[in-house]
Amino acid sequence: MIYSIYLKHFYYAARFQSIRKAARYCDVTQPAVSRSVRILEEELQVPLLVRTKNSSQLTEYGQSLFKFAERYQKQSQAIRKSFLEMKERVGALRIGINKHYEQALLPLVEQFMREESEISVELKFADGEEIREGFEKHSFDVVFVINYDPLERASYFLESNSKYLFEDKIRLCCASGHPLVSAKKFSLSDIARYQFLIPSFYVEPIKEQFEASNLNLKVRATMNHGKLVSNLLKTSDCLAILATKTLSREDRAGIHFLETPQFNREFVVVAKFLEQSNFGSPRGRQLFWKFLENHREDFLSSAI
Repeated sequence: MIYSIYLKHFYYAARFQSIRKAARYCDVTQPAVSRSVRILEEELQVPLLVRTKNSSQLTEYGQSLFKFAERYQKQSQAIRKSFLEMKERVGALRIGINKHYEQALLPLVEQFMREESEISVELKFADGEEIREGFEKHSFDVVFVINYDPLERASYFLESNSKYLFEDKIRLCCASGHPLVSAKKFSLSDIARYQFLIPSFYVEPIKEQFEASNLNLKVRATMNHGKLVSNLLKTSDCLAILATKTLSREDRAGIHFLETPQFNREFVVVAKFLEQSNFGSPRGRQLFWKFLENHREDFLSSAI
């Protein structure tokens, strides 16, 4: 059997044509390199190097083994690099978070990272659709998303790979001093008098409701940033459609949520875990699942 360490010493002795240079490159003694070459010659029962005072020349057999050793070195380096990349990829727990829930969910991730400091984490915030698509392509180990069924409808049914986090609701809202706040009753035509700050995905459903009553939807801006919407609401008479828990408690101050069933939509936010064991970080997922089991109730009572 040809051991890799002997082959390595022979390769560099042949490449540099010097036992001394090979020993220096491999960070071993000259006798160690000479011994490796001698063991190979005894194993193969052929001479490999002809040693002179100032150099080491390859025999015909040595030239053949050198070509083999050269291929072996290149392939060894390639497989080491491949395994290193695989180890780095497998080792990191990749978490995707619906960016609208960044403020609500960051404390949970931060606490996990403090408790499980040996687990590397790759964190990405993006629109919910992008996060879900990435999860389907195995780009994430865990995602924090709105729970949808296969027909893309908000669902309360939890799959076995999902952990319930909290419920949320899309609602119509305005500044606390808005005229509609003090109104005992208001109709869709009353609402239609004001401009809307609205998420792009909600424009068409709201527009259809207005058109069904022969009313026009006045869109001031489309945006998916709760903090910006809340800041704009407080200094205008606009109305907005917001998911209540995308806002921090500070951002919710000065915002009033109107009781308008026609605009409300309830849904569940979940942590969804990749189940395929040959992707991502199985250990990281296991630890994060256990972490949620132990801390979800504390999280719900303090952060939401």
